[in-house]
Amino acid sequence: MSVEETGSLELFEGKQQEITRQELVERVSEHVNRILRRNLYELKLDEKQTFRLLRQKEELRRYLKEAGTGNLQVKEYLISFIQEFLLNGMKMDEEMIKHTFFFSEKGSRQAAVRFDILLFLYKGQYGSGAMEKLIEEHGLLSGTENVITEEQIEHVYGVCGRKLKFIEQIELLSRKIYAYYKGLGAIDEIRDMKIDGVSGGVSGKEGHGFFIMAEVSGCRFWILSGRKSWSGFPEIFADIISRGKFHERKDISFMRWQIMPEL
Repeated sequence: MSVEETGSLELFEGKQQEITRQELVERVSEHVNRILRRNLYELKLDEKQTFRLLRQKEELRRYLKEAGTGNLQVKEYLISFIQEFLLNGMKMDEEMIKHTFFFSEKGSRQAAVRFDILLFLYKGQYGSGAMEKLIEEHGLLSGTENVITEEQIEHVYGVCGRKLKFIEQIELLSRKIYAYYKGLGAIDEIRDMKIDGVSGGVSGKEGHGFFIMAEVSGCRFWILSGRKSWSGFPEIFADIISRGKFHERKDISFMRWQIMPEL
């Protein structure tokens, strides 16, 4: 669907501080609402153009309702929609993207961001097998604790990570916006991998307050831990709880898709 109305660029003109994820999600949401509320007949287009826009409008409405259900076609459609909005609606360029939460100087140094970049690069080569390939190729589960650590991510990024091209940055940023707009938050991309399931929860161990856990080929391991060294995790954890995907017990809480969908 073409971007015909923006109203977003003025928010960021002259802005030097980081453009937050929340700001971008809100702008996408506002743009979608404008499209869905618009009376197309007021545009006084010819019948063919009006019919085309009406069809696109209904298609967008339908896909929004189906978002977050695991339908990859719906997800990719909405991600493409966000990409178009960033490029044509907000006129995002290489300078502006440097100020976004994901590609800012501060954000790009975070291990969680580098993990996302690695998964993005591997997904381009191996599709849904990206997570499994990343683990196997770099021996990420060769230890005894079944933990993928920040140090391991930094090492792997140093070996095969790279600066993304601008169009790759736009795609990855669109995926992160989608994840917190209509997706499954922190686990949105991991959820689409060839894995047995995803869990998250609270641990009673000192220094390990939160975690997200995944299972690949029957092997369960930590993806993110609540250690302070992995910055931003409490926010991720809070997002999971707020989306109602969380089942809580007294001493340990967990959630799971695929294996325990009733939760």
